[in-house]
Parts: sequence; C-alpha cells; structure tokens
Amino acid sequence: HAGLDAWSMPEALEFLEFCLKEIEQNVPDTLVTFETHRQRLFGSPFQTRDLLSSSSPSLTKLKLNADLSHWYCACERVFNPKADRDKTWWPDLIKTIAGHCEYIHARFGWAQGPQMADPSAKECDLERTLQLQVWKQLMQAQL
Repeated sequence: HAGLDAWSMPEALEFLEFCLKEIEQNVPDTLVTFETHRQRLFGSPFQTRDLLSSSSPSLTKLKLNADLSHWYCACERVFNPKADRDKTWWPDLIKTIAGHCEYIHARFGWAQGPQMADPSAKECDLERTLQLQVWKQLMQAQL
C-alpha cells in the first residue's frame, strides 16, 4: 500500500504516474500492485473510483491488490449491490476494479474491522455472502 488518503487528486495522480514510470523503466518484468488499504491512496472506494476514472493514460497499467476488507471497515458497511445506498455505484466500481485487479487479499471484513473473528458465525452470513460474490466477480475478470 502506498500514498496517502489525504492527497489531492493531482498529487495522487502525480505520484502514481511517477511510480508506474519508474516500474516500467527499472523493473518492467516485475509485477507491482497497489493495495486498497485504509489511510492510503486507495483507502476509500470513492477515491479509488475517482482515480481509476481519471483521464491519465498511464493508469491503464495500474494493478491492484484488492483488500476490500479495509473499505468495509473504513466505510462501516459491507457494500450490497441491491441496497439503495450502494446499487448506483458499487456494481460499476467492482467492474472497474476487476480490470485492474491482479491479486485478491481474500479475508472477510466487516463494518467494525478489517477481519471477522469468525466468518462462519451465523450473524456474518450476509456480509460473507456479499464478499464471496465480489471475489467471484474479480476472479472471473482475471480468467
């Protein structure tokens, strides 16, 4: 995970363009991913959406390590594509992320933390199911 969640869009784009240029010039055969992590550049689904929808051509090469459990914790909810507050943006963001996703950090997050103590607990059924659906979408895009 890299960068800062407090950076402006121009600062974030400048940083990413610099990183991607350095990677391409110095280690072109090395896969480098940027993790979705709290307090970092991709720590919010909304900032991630804005960055990935920017017009910067170099971002087409950006690869993500999708640890979405941080988003669930930071936003205090596991996103539900059928819920009114999420259905207008979440499905589109998952499609966008899928095009950049190279790695899935598959752990079950929840509204109060990046990792459930017991994902098999009955009270975790909905959140676990929603996250499994997202992982399936991300994996399908990698095939």
